[in-house]
Amino acid sequence: MPDELLKIGTLLLKNMYSADFIRLLVDHACDVSRSDAACLYFGGSGPGDTGALRQVYLRGNCGPAKVLPQDSELVGFLYESREPVVLGGPDGVFFRELLLCPEMQSGMALFLGTDTQRFGILILNSLAEAHYTRRRFDFLSGLALLTGVMFSHRGSAANPKQIRKQA
Repeated sequence: MPDELLKIGTLLLKNMYSADFIRLLVDHACDVSRSDAACLYFGGSGPGDTGALRQVYLRGNCGPAKVLPQDSELVGFLYESREPVVLGGPDGVFFRELLLCPEMQSGMALFLGTDTQRFGILILNSLAEAHYTRRRFDFLSGLALLTGVMFSHRGSAANPKQIRKQA
């Protein structure tokens, strides 16, 4: 999947300042990882910000929460560790909010940001258990790192409200 990451990275770079950036990010992440649903949440840009993360883009036939509170287990872990979270099956005890709807069997959540900025979280889901293999994990982790840097360089990246208007 390194070729796919290079292709998507190039496409995102060409469209970094376009209104299509968010759609391209989510749709390509979903397509390449063969996920059945994806949702992008934005908010909480500052270290002391206590606002919730708001859904800015959804792909798939799910009705996930429109808002993720920053004090949720998933958001807290992602913002503190900046590491991806994978849920291999629906029977897990932790990070249950990672599954966007009851039909989903596995999921992955990715921190989007840099060392000093938080932009949001990308959640992907699959109808298959254990869908997020090492190969998918590596691709999506690389995409999240690349996207965090791109958001930090976008003129509107410092303002999640502006990004929501573009989505």
